[in-house]
Amino acid sequence: MNKFVTVKTVEAVRELHFKQQGITLVALVVTIIVLLILAGVTITSLLGDDGIIAKAQRAADETNTAVQREQEGMNALLEQLNNYGNGTGSGGEDTTSIPEELEKYILGEDKTGILATDIFDMATMKFKDNDIIPDASTSVIFLNAVNLTNEIHLIFEYDNQVYVGIGDSTTYKTKELRKAERIYEGSVELTVNNIADSDIAQDMITWIQSGEPSNFGVELENLTGTLTPAKKYILNLTVNGEKQTSIISSGASFGTIIMNGLLNQSIGLMIKENKIAAISENNSSDTLILNSINEIGANENYAEENGFVAIRQRRLLVFMPNASY
Repeated sequence: MNKFVTVKTVEAVRELHFKQQGITLVALVVTIIVLLILAGVTITSLLGDDGIIAKAQRAADETNTAVQREQEGMNALLEQLNNYGNGTGSGGEDTTSIPEELEKYILGEDKTGILATDIFDMATMKFKDNDIIPDASTSVIFLNAVNLTNEIHLIFEYDNQVYVGIGDSTTYKTKELRKAERIYEGSVELTVNNIADSDIAQDMITWIQSGEPSNFGVELENLTGTLTPAKKYILNLTVNGEKQTSIISSGASFGTIIMNGLLNQSIGLMIKENKIAAISENNSSDTLILNSINEIGANENYAEENGFVAIRQRRLLVFMPNASY
């Protein structure tokens, strides 16, 4: 009896084992089919025309295109701003480059400097013709000559553009040529303030220090930027109907108008921020009209340190708190 039961039991276990093996194979096949389906879906979602990779590539291309367009727009804007800042926008003149022939004419073939007397006749106050500019006597138009500290500034016009040739006042050798940037153009009549009057003198001092009183000086509308003591400027004026020029620095430093080579009653011009004022030590009936201002670069006689500024012109040294600017 026990033997019969044992045989049956063994057969049942074997049958059950075979059934378990069958279930495992079916499950394996089903699993493989599911995996293949999932793999197909995954491959399609990755590599299809509307798949993840394609979408990512399109997004990258769109981003690159947007960046390129943005860069092109920024470059165009910067170029436009530079043109306006340099005077090439809206009717201005190009102030970034100097004609090659003019550089060689003022500074010599090697551009290291020449004697000013080689190109400028002090007797006639005209530039001389030479091989570089054969018609210099008529095409290079002398405007003014100003002696500032150890330098001589020759202000002239060439091809409707104002320039400054800078030379050493001791050796009379040219050393630099600057192109002036037009920062103001208009027609402003200036009243000459007689600083022999103590009240007017006090108003002038207060104006220099704080910008007040507001009625001292004439405000310049449409001025590009702010007049700063760190820069030098050319003021183009009409004095009693004659065109004159003066080099000036902002603040307490002032330039003197020159007429026919003589000082004109020691009339001084002072500029600060967005204003200009004319001063004299006596009553003046001269008619002064400011026509334009050109910036000619840094003021070498200006220094700033520890909240104070120092400005030197000839033998005059002005020292004041920087807060006044």
